[in-house]
Amino acid sequence: MSADHSESSNLPTAGSTDITTEVVNSSNNDDQSDIAQKLASYAAALKALDPPNTEQTLAEEEALNVLLARDALQGVISSEIPPKFVLAIAELDNILYNKRAMILYVLVLEQWREMIVPPESNWWWFLQPPEVHDAWDKLDWLWNILSLGFLAGFASLMSQIIPLIFADGVGIFESFGLVGPGALLTMVGSNLKGGESQEKFAQKMEEFGIPKRFCSEVTCLLTGILFAGAMMARQSLPDYYFKSSFKKGEQAYNSSKLLDAQDSFQRALKIPDQDTSNIAKVYTYLGLIKESTGDNDQAIENYNEALQLGDIQAINNIGRVYIAKGEVENAKAYLKIGLQRTQSDAKNEAPEAILLQYQLRRNLGWAYVEQKRYDEAERELTRAVKIGEALPEDTLGRGIASCFLGHIYNERNDLPKAQRFLRRCRELGRPETIAEYRTIVKMHPSIAQYITTKGIF
Repeated sequence: MSADHSESSNLPTAGSTDITTEVVNSSNNDDQSDIAQKLASYAAALKALDPPNTEQTLAEEEALNVLLARDALQGVISSEIPPKFVLAIAELDNILYNKRAMILYVLVLEQWREMIVPPESNWWWFLQPPEVHDAWDKLDWLWNILSLGFLAGFASLMSQIIPLIFADGVGIFESFGLVGPGALLTMVGSNLKGGESQEKFAQKMEEFGIPKRFCSEVTCLLTGILFAGAMMARQSLPDYYFKSSFKKGEQAYNSSKLLDAQDSFQRALKIPDQDTSNIAKVYTYLGLIKESTGDNDQAIENYNEALQLGDIQAINNIGRVYIAKGEVENAKAYLKIGLQRTQSDAKNEAPEAILLQYQLRRNLGWAYVEQKRYDEAERELTRAVKIGEALPEDTLGRGIASCFLGHIYNERNDLPKAQRFLRRCRELGRPETIAEYRTIVKMHPSIAQYITTKGIF
């Protein structure tokens, strides 16, 4: 494989530029001549990799000659090698590296490494096949941009979802809901981070039978799933948590746990994107709680919030609170407005409408009783009793109209009518508020002790 100086000047240089030829020809001392000879042999071996006939197959021996020629050249390289030789070697090494696919096609380097045992510094024995770029790889930038967009949307939605989750406490359902997206987010982040993390992600994908070239597409799919899941959660969770808080509030209120009920209803008010009718119901319950605890001013404020959101029931409640405050004219104004808004035949109405008409008539009659205007009071209360006949017997406040009528007939000394209505008062009287019960105690102390007060608190 070696040659003298005159022969080496005419050797081909495997597609190199004039640098290699010039270096070989200009070598005049013995040390440089030796390097030049090895350099020329290396260039000739590389040239042999380019057969004149493109259909001719590369022989294993020709590929092996290149690597052995590089070994021989490496053996004569010293630390004092002139820069011109360094440039020439680098040029030929670049040609070798670019032809690695041809060499690896005919040589199994792993087997030759076991035979020759070259040092790791001899990189040509450790060549790896060139990375094949799939056509899909050209779109990786697009998939990555989409992934980042999905992640930004996911982060924005989660900033709205997480306060909802933690506001009502984190249970098993919430824990699983956070662990799943967290695991996906970790996988996605490892690929987008790059480096060793990206390699681990690619290996994990290959374990599932997904080629490495599809990592960007898989990342985009995973971030899309995260975004879609967050979008669905953002749309459904407010309604879910509102209903949950509202139900807890109702249960606590019905169990006379007013502070717990108030906490649940106030938590429900903080949940966004709720229908105004749902919010109105919350304010109505908050008004009932305040009315039950004697905070009449705050009760009116809550009822007004409910009224502005379309809850007609609030008109009656406001009128009732004004009676309790002794502001009877204000009460009558609200109650009459309520009656004008609900003018219709009670028999053709839904149960809620029938109950509201009964309450409005009863409370207006109560307001007239407080003013000792018994004729107007009798008219409204008699209508209330008639409407109340369509209500279930356990309806709160159903017998209160009879209590007020009994008082009117007592004041008129009409004892038979008074006893008849007072008997109904004792059997059916279930006051809704402490103000109603206080009025019954004042009017009929002997009957008040038999009336159930479970509906007050």
